[in-house]
Amino acid sequence: MSIEDNKKHHFNPVPKVQWVSVWEKIVTDQCPLKVWEKNQEKDAKDFSIKNYDEKHNVLTIYQKSTLINIFDQTKALNDQVILIKVNWANLQFFGSGVFHITNVKDEYQITLKSELFQCQQRSFLRLSINSGVPIKMKYMDKVYDLFDISGGGLSLILPASVDLKFTKGQEIIDLKVKVGSEQFNINKAQIVAVSDDGNRLKMAMKFLDLSENQLQDLLRKINIEARGAIILSQLNNEKKKAS
Repeated sequence: MSIEDNKKHHFNPVPKVQWVSVWEKIVTDQCPLKVWEKNQEKDAKDFSIKNYDEKHNVLTIYQKSTLINIFDQTKALNDQVILIKVNWANLQFFGSGVFHITNVKDEYQITLKSELFQCQQRSFLRLSINSGVPIKMKYMDKVYDLFDISGGGLSLILPASVDLKFTKGQEIIDLKVKVGSEQFNINKAQIVAVSDDGNRLKMAMKFLDLSENQLQDLLRKINIEARGAIILSQLNNEKKKAS
């Protein structure tokens, strides 16, 4: 697996039990929904989402009629399978469904298909503390819990009273990080962001001068743990659903 392979999008199916939560966040934040026919993403049209009907698995969407609406003009998409994409936070969600023209002006519905995919659009897949996998950093004989880690760097949140001083641009030498039970030696890293709200110190750093072997070993471990966490989460959700 080359470095370029890790710049691809990472797709994961969203468990059905999370669909309502996902769509509620997207609707609340008024994220635009892109709709297009297969192989025609360059002609995608933006819609706003009005609501998500969990019972019927239907999105109600609308589009202001300030311009000539191609869907009203041709009716070509009515009852046709379409693809959808929506950005929320640092994630993209992809799905498909059947497009319906309604009797309400500028309003449409999409009956969603059985799968919704989440795409983490990053250079490297990132493993978060929320995954349940222990991720730690050791520096100057002190051990810190990390907030997240990727093949490109890490971030952590410390008490503002921490006795070590960190500044943006500072280089960190001889850093050790632990993902699960496996430790990795990072010869050099650089702090790229530091913020202090008086109570917590948030910090992000990027790794410098990783060898190809070091990078591949770290990516391998992160990907294994991240995929395992996803599978475990899906199994737990299925158990809850069955109980």
